[in-house]
Amino acid sequence: MDAQAAPPQAADQPPEIPTGLLALMVSAVVGFVLWSWGGAKVAGALGDTDDALRLVLVRDLVSGRAGWWDQHFARLQPPLGMDLHWSRLVDGGIAGVESVFRLFMDPAHAELAARTAWPFLWLFPVIVAALSIARSLRGPVAAFLCAALILVNLPLFAQWAPGRIDHHDVQIALAMVALAGAVRGGRGGSMLAGAATGLGLAVGIEGLIFEALIGAAVAVRFLIDPRGEGRPARGYALGLAATLLPLFLIETPPARWGVSVCDTIGLNLAAGVAVACAGLAAATTLAARRGPAVRAGSIGLVGAAAGATYLGLLPACLHGPLAQADPRLWPAWLSHITEMRSLFMGFPDLGDGFAISEIIYHALGVAAWLWLGRRSAERTVAWGMLGACLAAGVAAESQAQRMSFYTAWFATPLIAAAVTELGAVWFRRRLAPMVILAVAASPTWASAAIGALAPANHAVAGERDQTACTAPADYRRLAGLPAGVVLSETDLGPYVLATTSDAVIAAPYHRMAWGILSAQAALGASPQAAEAPVRRLHATYVVACPPRGRDRPRTPAPPKSLQAALERKLPPAWLDPLSAPAEPVQIYRVNPARP
Repeated sequence: MDAQAAPPQAADQPPEIPTGLLALMVSAVVGFVLWSWGGAKVAGALGDTDDALRLVLVRDLVSGRAGWWDQHFARLQPPLGMDLHWSRLVDGGIAGVESVFRLFMDPAHAELAARTAWPFLWLFPVIVAALSIARSLRGPVAAFLCAALILVNLPLFAQWAPGRIDHHDVQIALAMVALAGAVRGGRGGSMLAGAATGLGLAVGIEGLIFEALIGAAVAVRFLIDPRGEGRPARGYALGLAATLLPLFLIETPPARWGVSVCDTIGLNLAAGVAVACAGLAAATTLAARRGPAVRAGSIGLVGAAAGATYLGLLPACLHGPLAQADPRLWPAWLSHITEMRSLFMGFPDLGDGFAISEIIYHALGVAAWLWLGRRSAERTVAWGMLGACLAAGVAAESQAQRMSFYTAWFATPLIAAAVTELGAVWFRRRLAPMVILAVAASPTWASAAIGALAPANHAVAGERDQTACTAPADYRRLAGLPAGVVLSETDLGPYVLATTSDAVIAAPYHRMAWGILSAQAALGASPQAAEAPVRRLHATYVVACPPRGRDRPRTPAPPKSLQAALERKLPPAWLDPLSAPAEPVQIYRVNPARP
């Protein structure tokens, strides 16, 4: 366990509230605010594309249309279909919640209740983890200030909105729990860190870099422990192996147990973790009473063996989760996805209040970390681990802004701990001004100020209407038509799947390169030249969303293309219009081919 700096005693110390109870109170307030803000909207919206597809998977699981290991989705890019890389654990969790609601609700209301409740279930784990880290750093005052900062920092909870049934909230919460357990240390904290890491990696490998850093910190603690005590490290190895390895077998179809992949848990990751856990347990047992050099050498061999196992089974994974994606997808689609672009690209657009305020907030987190480690006695393993995760988060968000939520959560307890120390000097340990200072650090105020000062920049940037054609009502006419194959722009695919019985040629998932590229080739051709490729795709309907094309589209369509013509509601003669002019979703039937 790291030596902790003595927390400063405030003159008006907050009431001693256990961390769990304080987290429960904060979770209740945040949940109420989120529900008040968006709870009533869940019934009339499907969320983003991932929420919509997740809903389809849960429905198939609950209804019995798909078995637990049936992860081949035939309604995507027919006739090929697609093997989904998403974790079945999240589908099963949501289905379980829905099943509970079905005990006293009809199926439609039970589904709605499950979509609303699921993200709220992950509020408490992430909040209690943040408060626990702050408390470990600088005592109960820091935990109290962290609670105050969380309450006014609503951007932290963008992934916890009602109806958000994607996996990001689960992964962020589990990464924070793993970090909190590792910061706490000891056998119990390390075992918690290992178990949270195993469950997090089974859900998805988005946070793999953070989980790896946490595991490395556990090993470093063993190396620098003068007593050579290996029980915490063995506890971590036990927690990790006991969760990840069984979950890999539970959620992965037996036919794919021997398959190595980069975008989810596969044989390579399971084998690498098994080597790491077995090696860490052996090294901390055999080298526990040996000198620092022997301990360092044994841990180094374990790390090298685990890494060689993971990469040796599939070397391409050195290039990240999307290493196996078709390289043609990057210029055609991936590079145009907002969440896959750098957070720092928000600086040229002064109207992007979220990006700029988050960057400022993360800079405050880095400054807080440096301040907390200004004395050598305070540069503990826990401090170094927090700094490493914060730095990795900044590096990750420079590549993909969806990673900025990890960085924000890592920064929050650090800022609270730094305010606790600053309050002892600046405010003579008075609680009220420390709370005000902590609240002032929230990025909410900067985001609101930027939005108020530069509202015109949003129009200049040409942000796309992401909410157009995402409501179930928008697809009511399509749902009433005979089932067929739908050709549309990539982002509309999941909404078609969630509201109809149709199959779709394209949807925004990197494993369906053939469907995405084929759809773009057909929609990007001229209205006359597009007829042949559309018929070769056996499309029954062509669907367009003109409101989404009025501004800068995510993947720009050529001005004289079929997609551009449909966005102007000018279909060629081989397409029969089926929608009313005022409807957001415009449906066209591919008429029978003439001789």
